[in-house]
Amino acid sequence: MNYNYLANYGKPPEPEAALPLTEEQRKGRWIKLIGLLFALVAIGLVLWFFLYGPTPLELKARKYALPDRQFVDQNARLDLPRGWMMLRRDNPFFPNAASGQMYTIHPASGCTAVLFIGPNTGAHLDYQLNTIKDRFVGWDRISERDRESVSVGGREARRAIVDLWRRNAIREVAYVTTVNDEVRYYLLLGYTPLDGGELAFSAFKELEQSFQLGPAPTVPPAPAPQ
Repeated sequence: MNYNYLANYGKPPEPEAALPLTEEQRKGRWIKLIGLLFALVAIGLVLWFFLYGPTPLELKARKYALPDRQFVDQNARLDLPRGWMMLRRDNPFFPNAASGQMYTIHPASGCTAVLFIGPNTGAHLDYQLNTIKDRFVGWDRISERDRESVSVGGREARRAIVDLWRRNAIREVAYVTTVNDEVRYYLLLGYTPLDGGELAFSAFKELEQSFQLGPAPTVPPAPAPQ
């Protein structure tokens, strides 16, 4: 009887000695490893772009963006909050607002805003809100949703929220804030798609609260005639 066979019964077979890799096999493994690393990097870049990269709206806005982060006009100043971009006058986002003094956009929410400035006629703040419908060109239905008093630049201001509809089911929301100093009125008009929601409204309020008004400029007295 083969007792050696019985002694080894139930034991796993001895592993065969591994053959050394050839040069071509080593190169093939390195090529596969490098290819895997490149694939992982590419997937990471794609995920980063979709999660944190610029949106199509931001890429479009960048074509018209200005390097300025501050708007200054006599005793009025507005420092753009984070996420807002200042645009050139020839931008495509405000086709019916050629008389604006400042154009901005918040690409993350889709909110756009334009600042109008005019002489203070002494009319009540609500007068600018009552006549705001004249600025909404091309809309089939306009409905004011809300109106309230707010503080802007340390002064009393009035803000209205307006719903806008077109026949082809396009709907937007407009935010309108107006404030006066002793010389001028300032009207900040923001637009956002309906799906902008609270994010767009929060962005507009940040822009609104960045508006600052200093003391009214004083006119030096005319020199006395000689």
